[in-house]
Amino acid sequence: MARIRQVPDRYREFVQTVRDAAWEHRLDHTLLERFTDLGLPCRGGPDGPRYDRLDLANASLALRLPSARSMAMRGWANTLRATAGSAATTFEVEIRPRCPAPGHPGECAYEASAALRAQPGFTESPDGHRYLVRDRIVAPDTDVPQEVRDLAALVSPLHYHLLPEELRGDIGFARETNLADCALAVALLVAEATLRGITARPSFGFLLAVPYSIEHAWTEVEFDGRQVSLDPHLLNLLTSWDLLERDQWPSHQPISACTWRLGGHKAHPVLHHGAGSMLSLATVIKVDMAA
Repeated sequence: MARIRQVPDRYREFVQTVRDAAWEHRLDHTLLERFTDLGLPCRGGPDGPRYDRLDLANASLALRLPSARSMAMRGWANTLRATAGSAATTFEVEIRPRCPAPGHPGECAYEASAALRAQPGFTESPDGHRYLVRDRIVAPDTDVPQEVRDLAALVSPLHYHLLPEELRGDIGFARETNLADCALAVALLVAEATLRGITARPSFGFLLAVPYSIEHAWTEVEFDGRQVSLDPHLLNLLTSWDLLERDQWPSHQPISACTWRLGGHKAHPVLHHGAGSMLSLATVIKVDMAA
């Protein structure tokens, strides 16, 4: 609860009900009452107390409840493990946008971004409601230099914590609270890399996983003439849950085989009447163990 309370109230949106807590986050009535008694922020609503979605998600993660997010984490770990040591991996991602405002006047109108259209193997269904990208990703086989290992180790004090958009680039917040989501950890790493003379850049795109990929942020570091994907904050999370073996997945382990870069910063791959759309990213892979 202390971590949740470190996020200022001004960033909270009290919109989720007791039913939402149980359905989306697997926080039943008894657990929710206990959290509320311990100080979980809430506000009165016409049908009972209202909670912030991120607060509920963080509480669920802290208890390791079987929410959709925690189940997805198992898919991330399994895909990272499956592609480890591979010469190349072929990924096919089916992108299905979901209407962000059901019941709106008129029909849904989706538009793929220029960044998405530029991806290898891009195709679009005739009705514009489904897109496909396909590529063969060759992960660089390289030894991570000590200065990059030291850089990755800088996020080890951080606790994984889902944050509102306003805090996802606030490095001062991360330093003060030791809380960060993956986007804030990226901002911190890129800033520290610059101070240390290491060439690094933020990346946004897909964390590739079976059965579903997700939109994600990570860090790319340049060494040996290559851009190598690193996400020490994610690896620390997965090893802390015992979803990956800590001795085989140190925080500096590259994850290039499971990243698909769309750009440097978060941008919606698909728009719905000009606004961002939620996406379903069904994914299949084929791993090549020899080049």
